[in-house]
Amino acid sequence: MVDQGFEAELQAWAGGDQSAGDRLYASAYEELKQVASRSLRAYGHGDQLHTTLLVNECYLKLSASSAINADTRGHFLALCARAMRQIIVDSARRQLADKRGAGAAWAVTLSHADADGGSAPNQLSPDSIAALDQALTDLDRREPRLARIAECRIFSGMSTDEIARTFGVTERTVQREWQRVKALLLMALSAGSDA
Repeated sequence: MVDQGFEAELQAWAGGDQSAGDRLYASAYEELKQVASRSLRAYGHGDQLHTTLLVNECYLKLSASSAINADTRGHFLALCARAMRQIIVDSARRQLADKRGAGAAWAVTLSHADADGGSAPNQLSPDSIAALDQALTDLDRREPRLARIAECRIFSGMSTDEIARTFGVTERTVQREWQRVKALLLMALSAGSDA
């Protein structure tokens, strides 16, 4: 389903109309709260970021950006997932700076979106959150689409169908690439924990 009004607002915002960004957030607010809630559930509660706070921080981060590069609702949600990732990682880094490695582990489920339900969530400390971010950054340099799929999966809980539509690929491609990226991230995280 194409939301032409939403896409027109995206184009206006990309063209510099800040009020279009305000209208986009107002119209997508409840959906963004669901994305933020899934994102926070994937990471546990960390340093007590709340859903509303994460949505508001996401809005501030994107509205401060000079160029919004999204042309569909799916692309917009993927952009929000990336902003939420950055906010959560920044929060983990602040917690690391405050506690220098001490602190509760955050629950992160790299397999939560698997069709078979996957395995138990991995417990990630703030150090591991930073390692996950570094692994995603490294992956982004080599294979940007894999990094975007991981962001959409981990940080916004987008379904295979939503991701496929966002990136213009088949659901099978998303499933195959998610299996690959999950394996790469798990290897990177386990290599980081062995160090």
